[in-house]
Amino acid sequence: MVFVNLTPHPIVLRDESGNDTIVPPSGTVALVNCTPGDRREEYKGFPVPVMGHDSGFEVVGLPPVSNCPCIDEWGAEPHCELCAGRGVEVYYLVSCTVSSHMSFSRNDVLVPGTGPNDGAVRDEAGRIIAVTRLKMV
Repeated sequence: MVFVNLTPHPIVLRDESGNDTIVPPSGTVALVNCTPGDRREEYKGFPVPVMGHDSGFEVVGLPPVSNCPCIDEWGAEPHCELCAGRGVEVYYLVSCTVSSHMSFSRNDVLVPGTGPNDGAVRDEAGRIIAVTRLKMV
């Protein structure tokens, strides 16, 4: 199993025994590209220029379903025989924001479980330092 981290920061996966596996950023970041709405000169009585509701979202940086990690590693074709023979399963790790704007579900895209019931490990300031589960998108 191969995890490709499409976030800009390392993701720490903690197993039931307390062992951590760090999945470093891949260098490619999946993001939500949006078209901003109209500019307003006032918002709720405040004279602050703000943009209106965003209109139109597009997920960028997420490889197509047919992508294969051995393209970069071995120069092979997508879904190459080498990967098929090795039984390599590739999962892309993305943020919840990216997953919420995907136009369809994919069984190769996962998000870190960071919700209140997901068992995420936090430091004394409440920042997540490790996750104990991944969720399918």
